[in-house]
Amino acid sequence: MSYCASACICSDLNTRYPFMNTINFMIIKETLGALAGTFSGIMFIPYVISTCKSKGEKSFSLNFIVLTYTATFFWLLYGITIFSISTIILEVFVSLNLTIISIMKFIAFYKKRKETTRDVIENQSN
Repeated sequence: MSYCASACICSDLNTRYPFMNTINFMIIKETLGALAGTFSGIMFIPYVISTCKSKGEKSFSLNFIVLTYTATFFWLLYGITIFSISTIILEVFVSLNLTIISIMKFIAFYKKRKETTRDVIENQSN
């Protein structure tokens, strides 16, 4: 026998509140998910802007980026398995923001590495 928590919650709501059927519950659940996702996604925008302004020099650590990508991947899988469009859209948005931050961080890293290598070569030739 299969068990579905959402269906059980809906049947319980149906007896207490006749206007709250399964469709209304799913709409409310997805709307709340979309609102939570929107605000969670907006939360990354100031970091993307500051990373772009500092050209990646003042950015998140690589450990943070890797952990957030991993969490985003698993949340995306979760959203796909429960067919939650709000979760899927949020995780795609977070991934795009992290990609921008990662690109800026790697550009800054390679520029700094190139400058350091150039300085070492100049010091050795002098």
